[in-house]
Amino acid sequence: MKRLWARVRAMLTGWRLGGAVTFAILLAFGAWFFFFRGGGNVVVIPPTPPPRPAVGQIVTLAEYQQAVKDALDDVQSALNASGDERKADIKRASADLEGVEGAAVTQSAGGTTLAQADNTLVLAELQKDDPNLEAVQSSLSLLSTSLGEAPTTVTGTLAGAQATSALAAVLSDPLYDYTKSESPVQKLMRWLAGLSGNNDPNEVLTRLMLAFLFGLALGSITFLAIGQWVKNRWARLGLSVLSGLLGGILFYMATGYLDLLFEGIIAGGLVVAAVAAGLFIAGLNRASAPSTARTVSDLEVVLGMGAGEARKRAVASASEGDFRAAIRYRCLAVLLALDEAHMLVFDRSATNREYLFRAPGPIHDSLQALLSRFEAVWYGNSPTNAEEWTQYDATASEIEAHIAREKAATAKAA
Repeated sequence: MKRLWARVRAMLTGWRLGGAVTFAILLAFGAWFFFFRGGGNVVVIPPTPPPRPAVGQIVTLAEYQQAVKDALDDVQSALNASGDERKADIKRASADLEGVEGAAVTQSAGGTTLAQADNTLVLAELQKDDPNLEAVQSSLSLLSTSLGEAPTTVTGTLAGAQATSALAAVLSDPLYDYTKSESPVQKLMRWLAGLSGNNDPNEVLTRLMLAFLFGLALGSITFLAIGQWVKNRWARLGLSVLSGLLGGILFYMATGYLDLLFEGIIAGGLVVAAVAAGLFIAGLNRASAPSTARTVSDLEVVLGMGAGEARKRAVASASEGDFRAAIRYRCLAVLLALDEAHMLVFDRSATNREYLFRAPGPIHDSLQALLSRFEAVWYGNSPTNAEEWTQYDATASEIEAHIAREKAATAKAA
């Protein structure tokens, strides 16, 4: 846990703070887009259809006319009544209409079906506790009048190319141009939807966001995975961008064949991928290993000494009572030993914290304590003494002993 916290704190220093802020913005936007923005797919529960008692039955037009007439008479009677008598009239009107509701209406017995009796709205009104009888009376009066007229057919109906042309002329009216009120973003999404052959711009936007996050995740994984073989920072970045781009394109194409529910599951799962993407963004500003392994003399040239010389100077400074310089030389001796064992390659631009971030796991905690105390004493002028120097030297010796064991094991394996 301490090691994890140390790595998190190291990530939040220097340029990596910008990467962390970028990641936080990306994560917040992803949470808003997938969970809080609204306007997504809404599950619509259809209402229970009203009962239609006469479905499957056949009634003649005369029988249907009589049922409508009886219902109209009962409604008119209810308008002039009150109390239980009014309720009884309304109940009889409902029964009259329910007797033919849903039945196939024919001109005569055995004839061709003209239509299906449909008075669901009138029945729904009559079944209310306080129905609007005036509206029901008006509706039934119009229906009774229309049923009394002779059946007619509609003439002059267009077909084929004529119908298509007429429809196009109607739709060209500005009244039907629903896109004129769209925002620039909506217009862009509709254009992208047209390119993809999908007429739902919202679904296209969702697929693009999923593909973008997937590409970032794949790119970050690639960047971390190939570091052992590709040492050049820019080559690694180029390969990571290429893999992320190809992966995002393939993912976008694949989601065109997925069920929307499955896409929602993917959206939730890619929150984890966003974490990897944030690590990738933060890591871009972190100094990586140089393109070629540097020789031990690089660090010796910069510091003017090797590990053994640094240890000698540390002991000499301590014997003179200059424990501040002794701690400095002892810390440098450990870094030199790590560089000589090729366990922590020297980089001119790296800070002590960046060295700590790259340190091997088994010595990470000890090295953290060593570097932290060195910075406090050397740069912060924190007071020190012979007792602390003795403890500091012992910690450094433990790290160097581990380095020696690792170096010997590597040589034996080779």
